[in-house]
Amino acid sequence: MFDSPLFRKGADELGAELRTLRQQSEEKKRRREDLETLPLPREDLANSYEKLIDQKAPEYLEQLRRSMDSIIGRPLNEPKVLSCMSSLALTVGNHQINQNALVYCLSNMLKQGIRRGIMEMDYPAEVGPPQAERLAEVERLDNEIGKLEAKEEKLLGEAKAAIASIEPLERPTRPGAFAGGMPLNAPDLRKSKV
Repeated sequence: MFDSPLFRKGADELGAELRTLRQQSEEKKRRREDLETLPLPREDLANSYEKLIDQKAPEYLEQLRRSMDSIIGRPLNEPKVLSCMSSLALTVGNHQINQNALVYCLSNMLKQGIRRGIMEMDYPAEVGPPQAERLAEVERLDNEIGKLEAKEEKLLGEAKAAIASIEPLERPTRPGAFAGGMPLNAPDLRKSKV
């Protein structure tokens, strides 16, 4: 096996640099994974539920508008009008709650109740950063991980290219070198009688 001190030193340096790059990359990947799995701070969680409620409430208004358009000008005792009115109420036929109506009518109470519940419930001690900071940090980590992996690939490519550039050395041929058998320029010793 090829064992040159110069080659070994270069290989050791390359190995150390690759280990460092891989360790840095792994640390950043672990942090990114933590950012994806750690719970939001309580305040962020409560705010996200409030946003959801604020998005759902207008859906009921649109549903109400469409339904009212179809029954305006009709007698209130007409079956279609009664059916439409019951579908807009908080309860429907078999007492299932119309969620959009509930969210629209009770949105402020729901927001307060959800916030109070989140603040009072048991919550993990370790939480991640707020959502805005979390997204920025994930983006930064993705860029850094990409750069580390690109650097690792570049180093490996350069090492492979360096190894491939070492051509097998051919032994020089000397004129008249003995290659077995009888040399062409040697006198035939078998015939001579000395």
